[in-house]
Amino acid sequence: MLEVVTADASVEPVVVRIERLAIDCGELAVELHVFALGELERETGMTRAQMVERIMSVDPTTVKNLRDRERLESIQAVGDPGLPFTLPEPQGDCNT
Repeated sequence: MLEVVTADASVEPVVVRIERLAIDCGELAVELHVFALGELERETGMTRAQMVERIMSVDPTTVKNLRDRERLESIQAVGDPGLPFTLPEPQGDCNT
């Protein structure tokens, strides 16, 4: 990106790349939701609501691994009590 700014070149390719990455991240989130959450429910025997409650109850300062702690804090930020936080049920196969 620095080359684009210093070379007075178009930033359009950079913008397109960033937009593509955002779409890829969104698609990954959908795939994780559709496939991983169902598997987690089966493996843990917990409902989605129970998983959310458990995640929200963890004190991030007790997580020793910095990367895991940051991930937990990010997830909890989405689930801030002042904001709606629900995990909708998957609606069919996302590949159809």
